[in-house]
Amino acid sequence: MRGELVVETLVSVWQEMYRQSPSKVVIDEPHHSRRLTAEDLFVRSELSARRLAALGCGAGDRVSIDVAEPIDFLIAHLGVLRLGAISVPVPKGSSDGEIRDLARNCSPKVVLSDHSLSASWSEDGVMVVNLDTDVRPDDEVSIDDADADSVALMLYTSGTTGKPKGVPLSHRNLLATARSVLAAWEWSREDSLLLALPLHHMHGLGIGIHGTLCAGATAVAFERFDVDAIIKEVRNQRVTMFFGVPTMYAKLLGHEGFEAFANLRLMVSGSAPLSAESFRRITEVTGQEPLERYGMSETGMITSNPYRGRRIPGSVGKALPGVAIRLSGGDEGEVLVRGEAVFGGYWRQEQATREAFTSDQWFRTGDLGTLDQDGYLMINGRAKELIIKGGQNVFPREIEGCLEEMAGIVEAAVIGEPDEYWGERIVAVLVAASAPPDQETVRQFVAERLSRVKVPDEVRYIEELPRNRMGKIQRELLRG
Repeated sequence: MRGELVVETLVSVWQEMYRQSPSKVVIDEPHHSRRLTAEDLFVRSELSARRLAALGCGAGDRVSIDVAEPIDFLIAHLGVLRLGAISVPVPKGSSDGEIRDLARNCSPKVVLSDHSLSASWSEDGVMVVNLDTDVRPDDEVSIDDADADSVALMLYTSGTTGKPKGVPLSHRNLLATARSVLAAWEWSREDSLLLALPLHHMHGLGIGIHGTLCAGATAVAFERFDVDAIIKEVRNQRVTMFFGVPTMYAKLLGHEGFEAFANLRLMVSGSAPLSAESFRRITEVTGQEPLERYGMSETGMITSNPYRGRRIPGSVGKALPGVAIRLSGGDEGEVLVRGEAVFGGYWRQEQATREAFTSDQWFRTGDLGTLDQDGYLMINGRAKELIIKGGQNVFPREIEGCLEEMAGIVEAAVIGEPDEYWGERIVAVLVAASAPPDQETVRQFVAERLSRVKVPDEVRYIEELPRNRMGKIQRELLRG
């Protein structure tokens, strides 16, 4: 009807993209030889929604999804969205206790699981349903009725700088994020994305899966990152794009088959900083530059290096379409963000929500950055990681980048520790390839490249830097 208001949700956009090609494969699991077409996904996600309704779930209810395999996860996730409920993905590898803690925070109506959870869950009033449980669907309930501002998804922050917080995201938020990267990266229905990222996170789910659905494309998905299997899939020349985190690229660089990635049209890196040395090596091996981008659970994707244009090592690029950024101090300071993708506030945390926004409603990312004359953003680290030595601000990421250029150093993390004289002292925690350089050699290397105040006061060596599931360094574990 002319003039009728069209309400767009993630589900409605996905359905429209695949309506003319119901036999198109939406998601492919090579490791299990499973595929799901658009028609299959439509039917099976509707059945999932109606089974949830029969269990008492409805619009606005939270449903925790503790499912490992990508196809099963996607069916469950879309089933929740089609019912108008809120999908709450459980972090991969979570223990019973961790899942219980998450449930106590988000109060789900149901926990969907692909394995058996502790029977004591019933004591907390939480209904746990296994995927293979036979539940008679409710054929009368209305589905696909959510509106653009309905909450569709709740992610939890990584907790690297504090206790994880729930981040409710609406259909409008999720669509804005997906459409910004579709436009920036020229993502189309002809693309096939190789995806081995966790699906409880913005990178894997909010970009990888939702982007695939909104583009009408295909995702070739793995439950875990297996270097040999990934290389094999790229060699088959069925995929055009790859999304990864720096630790994945580090493993790929150690494989002789990584040169096959030259067949892809786009390699994206995110969730943690990609070192300039890794950028150089990836480019050298594959003949193409990785594209680094920057985003958060609360904002979706914020910036990206250009698909066509200059990609700068160490930079996360320019603001994506529909996103506005500014720095609190002009050309440097905390990164502030506005746009349709930005969430409205933390789950049941009014104080944290108030503190997260400026008086004129710009979201405070907590990341410190600088802008160059062309508008490219460099992230210098978290505001909570800033080291103040003798009254001077020291950004850990700048020193880490310097150290990672040193022969024999594989990885570097820089932290601040209390010091009676300086206020804070600089400690460099390093991973070495073989025989580690001694402390004075490291200090001299930094002194020749950076100002005196940035020279580490102490150097420590460990076998491996502690990281969370998305590859972010857990700096709190390095202190002490």
